[in-house]
Amino acid sequence: MRYGQPATVWGLHQVEHEQCVADSQLGDRRNLARSLAAHPGTPDVALITKAFRKWGKQAPARFVGPFSVAFADPRTSSIYLARDHMGQRPLFYALLRDKIVISLDIEAVLAHPDVTDDVDLEAVAFQFARCYRPMLRRSMFTKIAKVAPGTVLRIAGGTVSEYRYWRPEEIEPVAARPIGEHAQELRELLEIAVSDSIGTHRGVAAHVSGGLDSSAVAVFGSAVLRAKHGCDLRSVYSWAPPPTGSRYPWQSTNPDLDERRLVELVSAAQGWTVTYADPGGDMGLAHAAANPLIRPDMAWLREEWVVRHARTVGASLVLSGWGGDEAVSYGGALTLPSLLRAGALSTAVSHVRHGSGQSWPSAQLELIRGAAKTWPHVERIARTLTRTPANAYHDNQERIEALWRDQWPSVAEEMRDQRMYQYAAKSPREWQLRMLSAGHVTMRNEAWAKGSSRFSVEHRFPLQDPRVLQLALGVPATCYRSNSWSRIMFRLATQHALPPEVVWRRLKSNDPSMLRQSADLRAIQDNITVATSPEIATLVGLRKQAGEELVEAGQRFNEARSRQIRAFRR
Repeated sequence: MRYGQPATVWGLHQVEHEQCVADSQLGDRRNLARSLAAHPGTPDVALITKAFRKWGKQAPARFVGPFSVAFADPRTSSIYLARDHMGQRPLFYALLRDKIVISLDIEAVLAHPDVTDDVDLEAVAFQFARCYRPMLRRSMFTKIAKVAPGTVLRIAGGTVSEYRYWRPEEIEPVAARPIGEHAQELRELLEIAVSDSIGTHRGVAAHVSGGLDSSAVAVFGSAVLRAKHGCDLRSVYSWAPPPTGSRYPWQSTNPDLDERRLVELVSAAQGWTVTYADPGGDMGLAHAAANPLIRPDMAWLREEWVVRHARTVGASLVLSGWGGDEAVSYGGALTLPSLLRAGALSTAVSHVRHGSGQSWPSAQLELIRGAAKTWPHVERIARTLTRTPANAYHDNQERIEALWRDQWPSVAEEMRDQRMYQYAAKSPREWQLRMLSAGHVTMRNEAWAKGSSRFSVEHRFPLQDPRVLQLALGVPATCYRSNSWSRIMFRLATQHALPPEVVWRRLKSNDPSMLRQSADLRAIQDNITVATSPEIATLVGLRKQAGEELVEAGQRFNEARSRQIRAFRR
């Protein structure tokens, strides 16, 4: 099962032969092969077949790495469809009267003569409004559905049942140890996850940023390549715009906000020459002309430039830290409510005051914000008194909901539910679980898998590795924030690999040059020229207005963040 291949078509009513098709890169192969009495070098499809014979619908829970699988089991007259836990590979299907059409590629399913291309306008509205939860099982065509991440579908006699094998909420908390020990375990897991992601690839590129996630993955990837193959990354990429010309100059007046300064630090320490993504021009026009129902991800325009360039330097794999913020490198803002709910007031006060560099009024405001998460009746007062970066996004999101409410009330309601669902989290673990299930990580995974396949390039996201997520969801809340140091476990795990200016950077802002570039790229995407219905043209218009609100939110975020930076300096 590959992009560019015709869809797989199987009969529904008589499953006569055992069949397996898959797109996968299984990791932790030695343990999987041992449990199946197989050789570690056994091809993925053979391992997957053995696993379904032995464990049935429980088999995908034993897999590590990206995969999409279809397995026909004549013993039970069933067809199983399954995806990895974070949906790094899509899997579309159309159930017809007597057959099922299956593919990674929605265009391959649409190409089947019995699959109509009727557009699901509500699904289009959800996608354009960034309401991703409903889209985990839907496509933008009425006859085509998706397998949700972390699930197995069993189709027997035309009846579909779903089994959710990935249940992160059931991960058991681990006993608290000194934070350095948790950090050491994380470091070892990151090395394993990056090594499994690279596999046998030699041509590897990576993202690098001024933050921790992608830069750490890139440095770990470089170390793996040097140890395994005696080579280094073919290239490293930053989404920040090139610091040349007058449009995106260096931020000389406020260098703390210029991510490129830190990108250069990371690259210089490793001996890399960073390549800055520069989409636009003919490529931007081609992207604007693409069908928004087939390639809907807003971030792909930047990444397509990266993938095109990576291919020219011989890279077949691009490493990314995407998905880190949602779990293992979470900033720990909800650690304080966890302490307050546990009655650890003195620890909470110490948490916001000592070693933080904050003034006492700033510490008081942080305590108020923590109280708002602990006792809901304090929330309105806290939002009034504390103009934080989160408030900027919260307020703009309410205005974006209003844009959609008149024409698509179901979309506005989902936007509100999604926002409140995330906002109602009371602990780091609750927030992580809600973000991992919000759908935005999966949507980008899917779009990049499809887009990069045209260039024979793949992406890997080691911070989404299930072993890394299991550790992230099991450690105590204080691993994410201690003495006002956010991401403390991740900082300690990567401090040997990254420059101190990156590891111990206290606050991260939206680089103004990236905000300006984002506005330019959004203008390209909003000039979609595909011949579609007037209803879709209206939805594109709503998306454009919402995008303008997001740019304003980013600017307000920077203003609030700058105030925090000044407070830390005092």
